Amino acid sequence: MKVRTRWYDRVLSGLSLGALLAATLYVLLAWKTLPEHPPSHFDFHGAVDAWGNNKTTILTPLALAWFLFGLVTLTEHMPSTWNTVSGVRPANIPRALRLSKTLIGITKTGLSLFFAWSIFCAARGTGLGAAATPLLLIMVGIVPLVFVVLLLRLR
Repeated sequence: MKVRTRWYDRVLSGLSLGALLAATLYVLLAWKTLPEHPPSHFDFHGAVDAWGNNKTTILTPLALAWFLFGLVTLTEHMPSTWNTVSGVRPANIPRALRLSKTLIGITKTGLSLFFAWSIFCAARGTGLGAAATPLLLIMVGIVPLVFVVLLLRLR
């Protein structure tokens, strides 16, 4: 079954793609000015607790972010791979798939934004900031659930 793409799906995908493109362009344009040993790991409070070298510290998360973006985007277009609840009545299947697609899109956007931010911070040689972990948990955990619950209540 094909799930129709809505305007907000396009906005979420554009935001995800834009964040990763911005991070990639920043790294490419600033490559010669990157710190010799950028941060490679951040603690729960967003402070740097390990340092690495340019190639592994900047390029590995960038490659991983693009890989995950591609994988989730591919999965987003293949509803047959989604693990939806088996007890859904046939009349509710289109709506369940629609909500699943929305949930996948919001989660992809949250992860892309977080990856882009962490790559920017590593390229600048700074920590993520104290709000990084709570914001990640909110973007990837709470926002998708609130959005889906609101969609469920609207109809």
